[in-house]
Amino acid sequence: MMPMRHFIFGTILLSLSVIPLALHAQTPVGADVCQEKINQELALEHRFFRSVIFGQKKAEDALVGEVRYDFFGNVWYKVDDDDWRSVGEGISPGDSRGDTAVDGASPIPPRKGLLETQRVSTSELVPFIGQSLRALQCRLDIICDAVRKSIQQTTDAPVNIIADSYACLEVSRQTIPECHLLKGATETQDQRTAVETYCEEIAQQLMHQEAAVMNMTVEYDASYRTMLQLAGNFDLFLQEFRSPIVNSIRQMVNLVGLFNRVPCFLSSCDGSPPPDTTK
Repeated sequence: MMPMRHFIFGTILLSLSVIPLALHAQTPVGADVCQEKINQELALEHRFFRSVIFGQKKAEDALVGEVRYDFFGNVWYKVDDDDWRSVGEGISPGDSRGDTAVDGASPIPPRKGLLETQRVSTSELVPFIGQSLRALQCRLDIICDAVRKSIQQTTDAPVNIIADSYACLEVSRQTIPECHLLKGATETQDQRTAVETYCEEIAQQLMHQEAAVMNMTVEYDASYRTMLQLAGNFDLFLQEFRSPIVNSIRQMVNLVGLFNRVPCFLSSCDGSPPPDTTK
């Protein structure tokens, strides 16, 4: 509905400054590795939420300069039509992908966003935006619950668990192997507690940020849609106003043309006597 390309790009940069992405593969298990994995999972949920609100176009419809993420968290930058480049781990600078490959490697499929809904007012979209924010909060809490249950695991392979959060649906998923801190028994209880607290703090900061961004977005969308409605109504007013004005002017001109047919009955209509040419 509204041109949000510059706004989306600016908010994406803001989100990347809050949640750093782990672009390098980490194989050992430890508190730092677990925190990097937490960043990746939270960032994925953040991008999914943004796609629900703003939408995500197909790679072929994306403008030059837009970015996409693959399943491994690598960033792909569009440099030309059907040409995407990346500087991720294990990717040569000369390697490129086409639009189809970028769409296939993205964990977030192309979709229309809530703000792209036409012929509705912003107030009609507010309940859906609020519901999406609540869903984001649940998904972030579920990740942190999975982290808490992963810390207590001592195996190498992921374990099937039921992750839940307060007033949210339970989700069946696997633990995070990078957060199996008891496997090596090298981390202290303080370090394990710090990892658990880290997830909760980052998730809370992300929710505060997105709530502020959605507040600004709703204000912008409401003003933009109002301007479009005002412009459309004013155009209709001019179209309806134009016909009476033109008809009135045409009738007045026709009336002026009929004045020469009106006879003179007043003395002011008498002509002056002709001049005496005999003198």
